[in-house]
Amino acid sequence: MPINTTANQIKALTLFLWVAFCLATPVNSSAEDWKFSESSAEESAVLKQNLKRQFADDEVTDNIEERYQSDDEPVNWRNKDKEFDPAIIDWERDEDLQRLSPIVEDAEKNVELIGTGGNPYASDISDGKMPDKLNIWWDREVLSQMGRNTVPNRETPESLILRAMEHSSQIKVFSDVPIIRETAELEAVGEFDPIAYSEYRMTDLDEPVGSTLKTGGPERFFEDEWLFRAGIRKKFVTGTEIDLSQRWGVLDNNSEFLVPKDQGNAKIAITLTQPLINGAGIRYNRSLIDVAQLDGSIARDEFKRQVESHLLELVRSYWGLYLERATLTQRRALVRRTQKIADTLEARSGYDVSEVQAQRVRSEVLVRKSDVVRAESAVRNAEARIVSLINDPEFSMRDTFELLPETTPITAASTVTHDMALALALANRPEIDQAFKQARASAIRVKMTRNELRPVLNFVLGYARDGLAGEGDYNQAFENEFDLGDGSWIAGLVFEMPLGNRVAKSRLERRQAEARQLAYQLKTTVDTVLLEVQVSVREIHTSYREMHAKYTAMQALVAEVDSLEQRQGVELVDGNSGGRYLERLLDAQDRLTESEHEFLKSMTTYNVALVNLDRATGMFMQTNDIQPRYFDDIDPYIDGLPTYELEKVSSSQ
Repeated sequence: MPINTTANQIKALTLFLWVAFCLATPVNSSAEDWKFSESSAEESAVLKQNLKRQFADDEVTDNIEERYQSDDEPVNWRNKDKEFDPAIIDWERDEDLQRLSPIVEDAEKNVELIGTGGNPYASDISDGKMPDKLNIWWDREVLSQMGRNTVPNRETPESLILRAMEHSSQIKVFSDVPIIRETAELEAVGEFDPIAYSEYRMTDLDEPVGSTLKTGGPERFFEDEWLFRAGIRKKFVTGTEIDLSQRWGVLDNNSEFLVPKDQGNAKIAITLTQPLINGAGIRYNRSLIDVAQLDGSIARDEFKRQVESHLLELVRSYWGLYLERATLTQRRALVRRTQKIADTLEARSGYDVSEVQAQRVRSEVLVRKSDVVRAESAVRNAEARIVSLINDPEFSMRDTFELLPETTPITAASTVTHDMALALALANRPEIDQAFKQARASAIRVKMTRNELRPVLNFVLGYARDGLAGEGDYNQAFENEFDLGDGSWIAGLVFEMPLGNRVAKSRLERRQAEARQLAYQLKTTVDTVLLEVQVSVREIHTSYREMHAKYTAMQALVAEVDSLEQRQGVELVDGNSGGRYLERLLDAQDRLTESEHEFLKSMTTYNVALVNLDRATGMFMQTNDIQPRYFDDIDPYIDGLPTYELEKVSSSQ
């Protein structure tokens, strides 16, 4: 065997081994300096390490873990495994994220300084404790059927949440946000999909001859040619691009120099292009995938935030319904009291009761009945609000529909402290997770732009084999590709560099400004979350103290009204003081009803504050044992598309 033939075979073997290596390199492989976590459990651990270090051994943390036992086992957003999870911030290895460390440290210091969050302006006006058994007479009627000929539907906040999880159109809107964003991940991976291409062309030339060397004599040049070319082209995660193609063709013309006539030809060629500077490496070429996966993770955080806000509004509406039904009960009771006085005066009219007194009471009855009309409408509006938030087909605002609350307000004192709530918020609020991931994506974009500042230097390597045959036999030409000759080689470098490079420089400056902006945005987000948590905790303690004060005032007015009503038979017939007594009695009834209403509002405010704290700490879904689940199967409304759905899980799960 000739030496040059052996050398060419070695070259060909080397090239195809390189191609095989590139084909074996998976898109999801990563360089050693481009590591990310492989599970959401690691993500939770790193976030806690960076955001709650000073709480690691505190008694506060023990209380948190005891209340939320799933805190160390965060929600698994998708029921399918991923090899790549870019949500973790590698503080030590990522220089672009080092600027975020002071923000985390400041947040930790603020939590430590806030401590339990005592209020220096708090007085001891209402530092007492609510009694274990309250005199709340309206609970029985609120939980009972009020409408005539209605079908009662008894619900609790938990049952309404379950209905909303299954039927709410708004939650379905929210659930499509991560589905839409996650398509960008597949789109980014698709950049490395192989591309098949083909070309078919026919040429019929008839042109004058300007040189006898073209035809060897004839004054016009006639040529017929057809060719077919097919191939496959693929880009790899290393930046390498390989193009493999095969061509078949037939060529015939009137030139004396075409030998043989009516040629059949074939050519197979493979070309490898490897960026050496700009666009080189796994780190750069994976960047769009990394950013897309971060955007998908951000979208899942946004889904959680939106769902918590929607369900919080639903629970608020539940307590709003309780408030309106209790208000209606109180107004109706006030009308009954007033009507009772009116009936008493009417029975004694003409004896020892003046017409002025009777008329005064009748007018008061009408005024108080008008308040009942407004309260009845408010109940109906509260029911409609809940129905609109749930979209359950079983609930419709027909005339026979009545929604009954089955849970009464909580009046027990909460022992939550600021440091406990702030630690939970820093570890669980989706807004903070979003801000960190946005900063991470921005750091990746900065790295991409820095790479694009460099000049283009590509290594190009090609190998081709040609075959030729007469009588238009392109099949024989295809066989001759491998039987004759040693093939052709090409190797070289392609260099390109914009002078001034203003496009890449301006793009880098923009990306760096965006990264700085997102760092400020992270600090703003953390500060906002800390503020919301402080306000939420303070509102719990304030509303409890207010509830206690309102209850004490209500009990005093109950005693006053009872005392006045016991003297009703004597005072009303007193010609001198009967009018003054009647005014005092009616006024006391008004003040009592208003006091009952104020206590009722403080009770519902306290219960709403308790729920709002769960949302402020990012624990609303975990407290209610709710987690999103990803489904690949067919959605009943949109065939073939994946969906995110909320499901109730047990505490053990």
